[in-house]
Amino acid sequence: LWIVTVCGAIALATLAWTGHGAMDEGSRRYWHFISDIFHLLAAGGWLGALVAFALLLRLKSLKGEREARILARVLTGFESAGAVIVVIISITGVANYLFIVGPNLDEVMLSTYGELLFLKVLLFA
Repeated sequence: LWIVTVCGAIALATLAWTGHGAMDEGSRRYWHFISDIFHLLAAGGWLGALVAFALLLRLKSLKGEREARILARVLTGFESAGAVIVVIISITGVANYLFIVGPNLDEVMLSTYGELLFLKVLLFA
């Protein structure tokens, strides 16, 4: 399972080279890559955790007290990991926005990029 996880993380991280991180030059490029990679890994972790938790809920019918305690413990772990993942996605999302657009909001929302970004943030929320 660890081998599959590491290989999946590497494959996910390589997507940064086809995305926003490839647009910069010099040391800024490396910082953008790092931000993009952490953003991708956190998003993958978030989706993976949601799917795993949904599968666990589906497979485990709440027949007894033992199953309910197991699900409560899993939910507590999911809550902790989810909070860290949300923080990472938020910080790296803001960093990526600053790398791409800069600190201004002038007419960004009127562009296709701004509309897609708004939709992405809305789905995330």
